[in-house]
Amino acid sequence: MKKISSILVSLLLLITLAGCTLDRNVVNNIENNHVEWENNITVNNIEDALTTAVAIAKESTIGVKITSKSLLTTTIETGSAVIIKRYETSQKYYYTYYAITNRHVVNATNVDSTEVYLGEKIGYFDATIVYYDIDCDIALISFTAPIILNTATLNQHDIKEGAYAIAIGSPYDLELYYNTVTVGSISGINRKRKEENARGNIVTNEYLQHCATINEGNSGGGLFNIYGELIGINCWKLVGKNNDHIENMSFAIPIDIAYKKIENHLPDKK
Repeated sequence: MKKISSILVSLLLLITLAGCTLDRNVVNNIENNHVEWENNITVNNIEDALTTAVAIAKESTIGVKITSKSLLTTTIETGSAVIIKRYETSQKYYYTYYAITNRHVVNATNVDSTEVYLGEKIGYFDATIVYYDIDCDIALISFTAPIILNTATLNQHDIKEGAYAIAIGSPYDLELYYNTVTVGSISGINRKRKEENARGNIVTNEYLQHCATINEGNSGGGLFNIYGELIGINCWKLVGKNNDHIENMSFAIPIDIAYKKIENHLPDKK
């Protein structure tokens, strides 16, 4: 989100930010008796896997625009979201979509309109805030559009340190930098952070740490694995103060936690 709230903790500024089958069995053959190592992984293999994963992941990642109005001012804030469900409607060729984002993206004051952005060729559609969680920085939005969009495939397991992490979102300028891609790796799992919830109470939340670069506007965007599967929702990052020089410490809400928070608010769960 472009309007970020920050707190100082131990001299660190915690900034709240957001059709192809791959072969999972890449084999390294090691023959110890001859002290020979045959590596079947090539640069082309990795590049092909990453570009395919990005193409898959971008199809379900969208932008979010929140317009707030007061007596004298109009404020526009932006973020990102990931489509997880698609439902047919009674109107022919129209579909209703549900997308996960961050609570801090949509929970503004004096909200006048909520919109999703689907890229330059498609544009904006009105959206509705369905739900946001009090303790976890997760929200659910919905919108209806006369177009078929892909939904993300969720991977709630098999997340390991060192695995590729692909962050997709729209930092800084929603339209100019729509669905920017950065690549890193999983730096840590089960990272615990004490923080205020929506009511100002202190709670402990769990995050995935990764080193894919995220910035303002990435909030609510997806963190994907090398197969293009959604593993987390990007939320915040650590940056240094003065000469601390802290870089590439990004954090995402694990998708299993995020989905459990919103699943009862999906139409097929009610």
